[in-house]
Amino acid sequence: MHFVKKLYRKFFWIFLEKPIAAIFKYLPVKKNRIIFDNFGGRGYGENPKYIAEVLHQKEINLQMVWLINNMENYEFPKYICPVKIDSVRALYMRATAKVWIDNVRHRHPIKKKENQVYLQTWHGAMGAKRIEGEAEALLDKKYIEEAKYDGKIVNAILVDNSMQEQQMLRGFWLNSDVEFLRYGIPRNDQFMRDKNDLEKISALRNKLFMNKSYYYVLYAPTFRDDFSTKGYEIDFESVIIAFEKITGKKTKIIIRLHPNAAFQKKYITFSDNIIDGNIYPDIKDLSLVSNAVISDYSSSLFDFALLEKPAFVCALDYEDYKEKRGFIKEFYEFPFPIAKSNYELIKIITSFDLKEYRENLREFYKKYPVYSDGHSAEKTADWVLKHMKI
Repeated sequence: MHFVKKLYRKFFWIFLEKPIAAIFKYLPVKKNRIIFDNFGGRGYGENPKYIAEVLHQKEINLQMVWLINNMENYEFPKYICPVKIDSVRALYMRATAKVWIDNVRHRHPIKKKENQVYLQTWHGAMGAKRIEGEAEALLDKKYIEEAKYDGKIVNAILVDNSMQEQQMLRGFWLNSDVEFLRYGIPRNDQFMRDKNDLEKISALRNKLFMNKSYYYVLYAPTFRDDFSTKGYEIDFESVIIAFEKITGKKTKIIIRLHPNAAFQKKYITFSDNIIDGNIYPDIKDLSLVSNAVISDYSSSLFDFALLEKPAFVCALDYEDYKEKRGFIKEFYEFPFPIAKSNYELIKIITSFDLKEYRENLREFYKKYPVYSDGHSAEKTADWVLKHMKI
């Protein structure tokens, strides 16, 4: 079945897409239609989801279309119209939608019209690795071509913080008229509002069968371009002992790999104290209920920073990653203690000073302010509705 679907997609791209797109580009735009895409058809989620929810609350007469690559695997609210991403109907919707909302750079089979509005929400906040133009030598030539066109046609892009804005200016191939929407990240809105909601956090812990007397550490690394697992070779048992030593509490580790690398959990040995968190759909909830995080080059570090909870960088493959992907210049200013070996990881855990850490966070955010205030989706929805009237 998977082979048949793959074959159909290739047939559609090669023989149908271009001639149909050439015809559809002359179709008029429908002023109440918005089309959403999440990671090239991966379902109802991420920043576009939260924007859609608020748009529905504000204006019920919108037609909101969601591009999807597998119609059977996802559920949608009644006000969302799912459309198979590689289809004639999807091309029609792209050609006639007043607003496009996307969270990744990818090919645009329909050329954007002058009276259409394209909002790029992106899918992350702060991160250590070089991306886009700063990593051009590492990227596929086809992707670079698509990203440059994407940057050329985009009307606005969401920005979470000043560091990200500088990074986008340096390497996102954006046109000179692009509007930076300093609203923060919609997917973080509830997170920002819930961080002090002890009742909700307690309810989430109960839902996840978490023992109140235990200390929980979330391990949330990013993926590697070559899918190397060297960075995951942490001595989890020693980490548990280290946390128990400084907290005086029994400790468990929740492991949550990046969605692109979730299949690699087969290389990890789980136990009563080393828990598989990959089956839980929302990493934000795991962040709320955990007491500390260990990551590497992932933006999840900064989710914890917003909560002022302890966050540690464990970069076991630091030299390889630096050579193959590289770090943005700001990485060396990050306010998190960094370990490049298991020995160093245990050392930074057992010598961790919460007061010093929080002071480092304050200094970092003083230099690189965060724009999130819990109302990003609402502000973005207002921007979209305003531009639909133009």
